[in-house]
Amino acid sequence: PVLTCHSGQACPESGYWKVIWPFGRTVMAKEVIRHFKQGETFPPQIVKRYVLRTWPMQDKTTLDEERVEWGLLG
Repeated sequence: PVLTCHSGQACPESGYWKVIWPFGRTVMAKEVIRHFKQGETFPPQIVKRYVLRTWPMQDKTTLDEERVEWGLLG
């Protein structure tokens, strides 16, 4: 099992951590991997989404800061 934490929580173990995007979530983001030291706070991420809208409205892209889940890689 992968050790996981969320944005705003303290890192329980030093190492490389990766954002775990929820299954089925459509986000326009690159893979996010960062090194954290024990005790550092996991940050939120800027999430970019492309939103399809019905005619006559134009599609739009949104940028929002969101809490995310982080998983320890090693």
